[in-house]
Amino acid sequence: MKTFFKPLKPASLFIFISLMAGILTGNHLFNNKGSVFPFIFLLGILFFPACFFNKKKLFVLILSLTFIFGYLSIQIRLNPDLPANHISNFHDLKKVTITGKVVSFTKDYGKKRKITLLCQTIKLKNGLKKNITGRINLSVYGLSGNVPQFGDIIMFQASIKPVRNFMNPGAFDYERFLKLKGIYGTAYTDIRKIKILTRMDQITCFSKLIRKIEKLRTNYYYFILNSSENSTPGKILASLITGKKQAIPLDVRDLFSKAGISHLLAISGLHLSIVCTLFFSFLYTVLSFIPGLVIQGRAKKTAGILTIVPLVFYAVFSGFSPSTQRALIMIIVLLFSFISEKEKDILSSLSVAGILILIINPAAVFSISFQLSFAAVIFIIYGLSLLKNFSFMFKKTLLAKISLMICVTFFAGMGTLPLVAHYFNIISTIALISNCIFIPLTGFIVLPSGLFSLGCFSFFPLAAGFIISFCCDLIAFTIKACEFLVSIPYSWLRTITFNWNEIALIYLGLISIFLVLKGHKKFFVLIVTIASLLIIFNFSPEKLKKTPGTNLTITILDVGQGSSALIQTPEGINILVDGGGFSDISTFDTGRFIIAPYLW
Repeated sequence: MKTFFKPLKPASLFIFISLMAGILTGNHLFNNKGSVFPFIFLLGILFFPACFFNKKKLFVLILSLTFIFGYLSIQIRLNPDLPANHISNFHDLKKVTITGKVVSFTKDYGKKRKITLLCQTIKLKNGLKKNITGRINLSVYGLSGNVPQFGDIIMFQASIKPVRNFMNPGAFDYERFLKLKGIYGTAYTDIRKIKILTRMDQITCFSKLIRKIEKLRTNYYYFILNSSENSTPGKILASLITGKKQAIPLDVRDLFSKAGISHLLAISGLHLSIVCTLFFSFLYTVLSFIPGLVIQGRAKKTAGILTIVPLVFYAVFSGFSPSTQRALIMIIVLLFSFISEKEKDILSSLSVAGILILIINPAAVFSISFQLSFAAVIFIIYGLSLLKNFSFMFKKTLLAKISLMICVTFFAGMGTLPLVAHYFNIISTIALISNCIFIPLTGFIVLPSGLFSLGCFSFFPLAAGFIISFCCDLIAFTIKACEFLVSIPYSWLRTITFNWNEIALIYLGLISIFLVLKGHKKFFVLIVTIASLLIIFNFSPEKLKKTPGTNLTITILDVGQGSSALIQTPEGINILVDGGGFSDISTFDTGRFIIAPYLW
């Protein structure tokens, strides 16, 4: 188990931290791109001449430049210089004719479908036609008609609406979320009013490949639903394999959240790592029969390189969501470190993966999946380093493997607990038990079986249907077992919404425990000092003075159509009047996503 015990201070880790710090600083100092250039000039005067003589100063310069790069990269996304013909300058015009190219997979929400459109032209009411740029989210209603595919050029009439937020304290900033994706408007239309302009000779080879993968994905998705008679286990299996999770009922999502296994429902690093392990093991076994590769010691490296092909295919097949893209980068980097026999420096490889992810998309640092993934992996690495004296856990016996799996699950849960409480307002006290039972069941039986049925459903539908039935039975057992576990008193708890200072305090407390156990007393003193400053800031006299008043308080919440009122009496009674809501065709639940988070 030497993998985890090398001194955990790689240079790439400091560069990764510096890059994140720059992005976070740029996020808080909104619209301040110019303020960094005097700092760059001063940095050059102080450090550049000394870099030729002092390696430490050179490294400080690299960290500083990395910080500046992160700062500017997020500033450019938050405050871009948009041209005059950008789509954001054509909001709220009545029924304009828009032409654009579909640049995303179609997301099916039952009552509507959603696609991302790269706008090309706009025709105003007076007949004036203009070339435009920019992306919008297009919601398409109706079931009959040709669904636009990736790469299609379409034309339709609609009004471009600006993205708006719900103006409640602590509410999710949806406008900023879409802006970081480069999306500056929304529109909706009926599918029968969309005209597809694409000719076959206009479709690129890349678009044709993506279309074939999406067609395979859609066909297999409905094959699972039909084979399972549209049952809940079938919907979960379809989500597990294809990444189409829109059909999973909300009560099932809540059930899995309470059991602490909601991550099984979304394609993540866990799924891709299992796929990677399966294909690598298969390819390595096959290549081991080729004497030339075995003698030259290239069987493992060749298997690792070949594994990237099915790994990328599955990532695209499952929808290639941002979280899947990040997981793919992380696993490929770790795979290359394994191929190059540098797996002992796993933290360095993880840092390199983080750097690549943030260079490609600086906004990833704000993603829940990014934060959860890196928090889990870092805590696993440091947690397992504490167990180096328990050598029996790293043997190849069944008991040792079970013990190691329990420890990995425990440390991953410890690392993600504060973030889960912050984002989802729920803590599962049975998560350790649930994950130890259902991850092996789902990851090593259901997922491989589902992938095998994917490979044969076009040629042997009966065999594929039998495998799907078997998988659905296992998922049905999982649902029943989860229902039993969450019925146990205090198996899950609702939490308040911790602010970021409180989350930092929790993590500092966990880190201080690690430092004490590893004997790093100097770092422990530093952590305690930082924690004390955070406590002073978080519980300032101004905040302590904000005790409940003696007057009746009425808070009006923004819920879209209509208003919701929260009445708080001097006796401590809370009364909620009206929950708001949207039309029947809308899938957005105001109670779940607006009112409940505010109350928590």
